[in-house]
Amino acid sequence: MAMQNKWLVYSLGLVMLLGAFVISGCESNTYNEGVFTAISEGDERGYAEVSLTIENDEITDVEITEYDGLDVEKLDEAYGQRFEPMEEAHEYLAEEIVANNTWEVDTFSGATSTSEKVSQAARFAMEKAFVEEAEQDYFDGTFMARSEGSERGWHIAWVTIENDEIVDVELAGTTPVEEDSEPVFDDAGRQVFELKSEEYAHQPYHEGQEVIAERIVGYQEPEVDTLSEATSSSEQWIEAVEKALDKAQTRAEVE
Repeated sequence: MAMQNKWLVYSLGLVMLLGAFVISGCESNTYNEGVFTAISEGDERGYAEVSLTIENDEITDVEITEYDGLDVEKLDEAYGQRFEPMEEAHEYLAEEIVANNTWEVDTFSGATSTSEKVSQAARFAMEKAFVEEAEQDYFDGTFMARSEGSERGWHIAWVTIENDEIVDVELAGTTPVEEDSEPVFDDAGRQVFELKSEEYAHQPYHEGQEVIAERIVGYQEPEVDTLSEATSSSEQWIEAVEKALDKAQTRAEVE
């Protein structure tokens, strides 16, 4: 009889242990742990990039970077005098995202565009972190990226995606800003560039803008034939589109 009681106690204990294990196994996290980075949609004023550190479904750290309409990082020393609230807005938004554990926070007064872009980038970063894999390969929206640059400038692409299809591509190039035939530098010591205008003299450049964009939309991929009269520009636009598509991806490797 005593032996039977011992086996009964042992069996009950084993059942309770297994039950606890099953319950524990069911309580999985919503988000993967790690650092997840995403960008907001881009426009003529640029975009925001946000990196979220997530631990046990909690946002523990936020890093924010903004880029202008030429895809140049907005450094405080270069933009502070023209847009004083930038650094303060970044600090406020980062603190609010951590405190509320969500991308959905109030805008910073005087920096509505920055707030909206930061919130959207944070949302995309959180969606990238989901344990459950996204159904789409790309986020919907217009995403911006640039090619590698030189003292002559670089090329930029805005790629619009809907339901994993490239529905529009806009392409541009940059050229150095000069005064009295000398290059201009910003307060951070960086050379200043501007978009090439419609008056830019090299006609194949303008033809390439249209042809490369049409080919990429038509073939639904950036690997298209270059325009022989504008080979360099074509290659840089293809590079920029590839980078924009990479940034628009809904899935991310855990850092």
